[in-house]
Formats: sequence, structure tokens, C-alpha cells
Amino acid sequence: MTAISLLLLPFYGLGALLTGDGTRLIVLYGPLVTALTAWVLFRLLRELGASASRAVAIALIFAFGTLAWHYSTTIFSEPLVALGVTAAIYWLRVYQRDPSRRWLLAAGVATAITLLSRWDSVLLIVAPVAVYAVYQVMRARRGTPITAGLFSFGAPLAAALAANLWYDWLRYGNVFTITTKNALEGSFTTPMWTGLYGLLLSPGAGLIIYVPVLLASAVSLRGFYRQARPEALLLLSLLALRLLFYARWSSWDGREWGPRYLLPLLPVLLVPLICLPAQRWIRIGTFALAAVGIGVELLGQLVPYNTTVWPTTAPLVVSTLQLHDAAGSTCLCSWFVDAAASTAMDFDIHFAPLTRQVTLLLQGTVDPSWRAAWPMRGFLLALAAAIAVLLWRSAHRAWFTELYAGPTGSL
Repeated sequence: MTAISLLLLPFYGLGALLTGDGTRLIVLYGPLVTALTAWVLFRLLRELGASASRAVAIALIFAFGTLAWHYSTTIFSEPLVALGVTAAIYWLRVYQRDPSRRWLLAAGVATAITLLSRWDSVLLIVAPVAVYAVYQVMRARRGTPITAGLFSFGAPLAAALAANLWYDWLRYGNVFTITTKNALEGSFTTPMWTGLYGLLLSPGAGLIIYVPVLLASAVSLRGFYRQARPEALLLLSLLALRLLFYARWSSWDGREWGPRYLLPLLPVLLVPLICLPAQRWIRIGTFALAAVGIGVELLGQLVPYNTTVWPTTAPLVVSTLQLHDAAGSTCLCSWFVDAAASTAMDFDIHFAPLTRQVTLLLQGTVDPSWRAAWPMRGFLLALAAAIAVLLWRSAHRAWFTELYAGPTGSL
């Protein structure tokens, strides 16, 4: 969390300067990180050969049709990790075309940000991205000396590691302590298959349930592997490591809306869509899945999880299933009762957050901020949709002109 603490300082300082309240502008942090991630994803897609229109469409799907929308309203570390890993892959891909050390340095800084955001990035992000960086340096060894190239990429990581260790020593008095528990301790107690099912397919926290367009991305993976094998292998390694790591974690669902720990991979998981098969039914299906994803995200905004779904659903789960701990307490303040209620919401479709959100919406339960300002928010959503359409059409026209322009630039 070192990176987030540092990045919030400018927002706090500017808020204190302009409004007298340092917390007023902190709400801009999340949307800004998500917007930057969408932009970097667009640049990565273009670097991989996607048309401008397709790159715009995929970037917009990421911003409004995945969990990125929900988490842009939070200060969790995962959105920043998503930005870091996407930027690192983008700059390493640019280095493939232009073997200049500045791209390796930029990729190292981006990877270091993921390490500053979360300690688990050492294994889940830094290791696979470093292997990809070594591959790129070896591949372009004529443009950059191998030692110099690896130093350019690795120096920011060494600095980030030192900063993390110093920060932990400052907070806990021990560089080997990253929380209130020892760094080597953990709670990897969930059965592997239970965790994998929960992360991918469970009704309450399954990735495919919250981001259905990833089904189209999976269909496109074979073509993407043929077009960009190193990037495809990197994507698969990032996904495999994160799934195997968090499937065994006791709180694998992240205790939030959707599989929070898989959020960092959402931008790169959408990249294979640049190789979406040309069959008409697949294209129509992809559009439908993206529309469903946008609907899911809008539902999450109308009936918020933290302020509406959990406070009303958890007590319902406790009373319906008669949950209690060893002492007979039914209070959600009990760790056992809280965990049991969360498990029921993960695996029982009747208590799943999306099911409850639909039920509450049909009953007229809407976030007060939407109820009080629905004309303005509706107008802003319509405006955002119109801008998205205009961006896509402009990109499509630009791609068409680029494709059919002659040597002099005319059609």
C-alpha cells in the first residue's frame, strides 16, 4: 500500500489548499487510475496491431463493462496494480519495436508500482513480467547491451523493494513484517477446487458472472496465441499464478463485490479480443456479453454492495440459515458468523449479491444519491454513452482512411 499512500498525498494536499478539507479530492484518485488504465490498454492494443475502432471498443468495455467501474470508487490496491501491469507490458512491447533503454526503464517503473501496491506482486506480477522483460532484452540484444538493459528494468524494482522494506520497518519495526502478522504466515486453507470454482464460476463471486465478455476473450485466445505468442504466454502465466495463489486463500473472494483479487488482470484478459473470430454469431454474442457486463456494472452502481447489499443480506443469511458460533452468538461481529454469511453469499444463488441487487431494485431500493439526483446522473450516463459512440466512430473512420489511403494519403 506504499504506492497508494504516496499517490494520495497530492490529492490530499490540493484538497486542503482549495477547500480546507484534504479528503474532498481523494475521490478523484480511483476514477483517474481507471481512466489511465483504459488509455494504456488502448495503446497496448494498438501496439499489438488492433485497429483504432477495436482498441477503443475494448478499452470502453474495460472501463464500463467490467469490475473496473465498481472499483474506481474505492481505494483498494488492485486498480493500481492493474495500471502497473498493463503499462509494463505496453512499454516492453514498445521496446520490441524500438530497442531503447528508456522503454525498459519505464516498464521497470510500472512493474515497481505493482510491488509498491501489494507485496504479493513479487510472485504474481514481478516474476512473470521479469521473465518477459528478459526475453525482450535477449531478443533485441543488438539494440541494447544485455547487462545495461536488465539494469534499466531492474533498478526501479530494487528501489521499490527497498522502499517497501523501509516502510514496513518504520511501521512495525521489522522488515520481515508486512502486516500485523509475520510475512511468512498465511491462511491457505481453502480447498483448491472450491477456490477455483469460487473465483471463476460461483454465483456470488465468479469472474465470468461479473465479466461475461471474458467468454469471448477465451474464444479469441487461440488466434491471439498465433499472433502474439510471448504475450499470450505471459497472460496465461499471470492468470495461472493468480488463480492458484488465491484459490487456496481463506478470503479468496476479497470480501467485496466480485472477485477483487482478479481485478489486476482484467485489462490484459481483454487483450485477446483483438483476434476475435470473424463469424457473425461470435461478434453478435460478444456484443451481447459486453452489454450484459455493462448492465451488471450499472446494477452495482444503483444498488451498492457496501451500503445496501451486505447490510441487508448478511442478517438475512444469518436468520435464514440460523448461523451461530460456538458460543451461540449470531452477531456478525463474530468472525465465524461473518465468514459463514460471506460463504453463503458466494455459493448460494439465492443470497448472491447480483440476485439480491435485482430483488432490491425491483422493490424500489436504490442508492439515495441516485434517487436524489437521477436526472443529472441519467444525463451524465447518456452523455458518456454518446461520447463513447463518437469515439468509436471517429476511430473507425480513422482506421478506414488509414487502411485505404494511397501513398499520397488520399483514398
